[in-house]
Amino acid sequence: GEGTISLDRLQTFRTFGFDEELNSRAVGFDESGDILFFADGKDTDTAALKKVNVSRWFASSPDAETEEGGGEGEETILFHRESADAESFLRNPTTRIPEAVRFEYTEPEWVPLPNAPPHVARALEVLSDAAKTRGLVSSISRSTDDKTWLVVFSPTDGPVLYEILRPFDISEEVEDGGDGQTSALEKLFVSLPELADLPLSRREPVVIPTRDNRTMVSYLSLPLWEQRRRDAGLPPRAFPMVLTVHGGPWSRDRHQFDHTDQIMQNRGYAVLSV
Repeated sequence: GEGTISLDRLQTFRTFGFDEELNSRAVGFDESGDILFFADGKDTDTAALKKVNVSRWFASSPDAETEEGGGEGEETILFHRESADAESFLRNPTTRIPEAVRFEYTEPEWVPLPNAPPHVARALEVLSDAAKTRGLVSSISRSTDDKTWLVVFSPTDGPVLYEILRPFDISEEVEDGGDGQTSALEKLFVSLPELADLPLSRREPVVIPTRDNRTMVSYLSLPLWEQRRRDAGLPPRAFPMVLTVHGGPWSRDRHQFDHTDQIMQNRGYAVLSV
C-alpha cells in the first residue's frame, strides 16, 4: 500500500565488522525520516557521530536523487574526538536531531553541537557546574515539550542521584551555576540512600604514559582519610596498593562507583584500576 517499501528495493547502507560493533550503530532518523544519524567507528580508533541523507534509497523511483546527499549519499561528520568514542546523544524531542554528544576519556563530558539551541547550551553549562558537587552527569532524558529534563548524576563516592532540570528556568545571565541553578534543579531521589552516610572515597582519573608512546586511562582510589589529608594540602603518604587490571581489549574501566575499590580503600589500601 501507500507508504510501504518493497523489500526487493532495500539496499545495504553500511556493514560493520566484529571489531566495530561496540562503538558503531544507528542512532536514529530525524523527524522527516530522510536523515540517518549514526555512530561510526569504521577505519578509525574512535567512533564519530555522522549523518547521511538516505531518502534516495526509499524514493518512488530507483533513479531518484535528493537535493542533499544525492548519488550514494554524502556522509557528514557532526562530532569526533581522537581521545574517545561518541557514546550518547542528546536528541531534540520533536525533530530528533542530535544537539549534544557525550564522550568519556577520563570523565564523562557532554558537548553541545553547533546546532544546539541556546537553552540547551546553558542547561549543559549548569549541569557541568552542578556535577562538581553531585557527581558527573551520566544520563539525560527530555520531555516532548523540552521543559523538563530527567538528569542522572553518578558520583564515584556515593549513590546515584536523580534530579529534574527545567532548562527554560535558567537565566541567560547565570554563570557558574549561580542562583539559576538552584531554581532550575529539583532533587527527586537517590538510588541507594544507605550509601549516603558511608565513608566512601572518590575515584580519581590518572593518565599513565605507556612505553609504546600511548596513554592508559586509569583510576586511583585512596583510603578516605588519606584523601582528606591530601585535600587539606598535606604531603602524601605511601600506602600498600592493589592493582586491578581490566580485561579486554574490548572494554575499559570507567569513572564510576566501584564497590571493590571502596572495600579495599576502607581496609587501608590504595587501588589503581587500569
